[in-house]
Amino acid sequence: MVGHQPREPRCATHILARMRTDAGWSDVTIGNASRRGLMLRCRTAPPRGTFVELRCRNLCFVARVVWSSSGRCGVRTQDPVDLKALLGLGGQDPGPPGQPSTCPPDRPVRPPRIDAVLSASRRASSLINWLFVALAGSALAATLAHSAANVFRSAASAAESALAGERGGP
Repeated sequence: MVGHQPREPRCATHILARMRTDAGWSDVTIGNASRRGLMLRCRTAPPRGTFVELRCRNLCFVARVVWSSSGRCGVRTQDPVDLKALLGLGGQDPGPPGQPSTCPPDRPVRPPRIDAVLSASRRASSLINWLFVALAGSALAATLAHSAANVFRSAASAAESALAGERGGP
């Protein structure tokens, strides 16, 4: 076949990411990755030709959907994918097209532990609740102190006026 280029090596992954289309943001899983493309698993795959933005940890990709089927799509990225950063391999990445992949074949897939994420979320929520209660309590205490000062000020004023009236008598 004339003009046929060998497929770039791919690394199988299970990496959670976010995808933005015209419909908004959605969760996706990166199923495999190469230097110029990603296979995504998602609830609703965008149609072929759609431009998407992908965010994964501190990485951001702009890509165009090149194929789409139910629950999966393939995207070609605008810029080369930094596989070292994406896979967290610290120096290992696939070789040039046509060469065998140097991805570790038995790399364990470890999705994030949901209980750790929930625990961190609960701690943050508790801290926010505590700060809200402390702020509301401080505001209430300041309001009560201001009201008490006004009451004492008016009582002192009335007493001062009464004493001044007794002194100025016959």
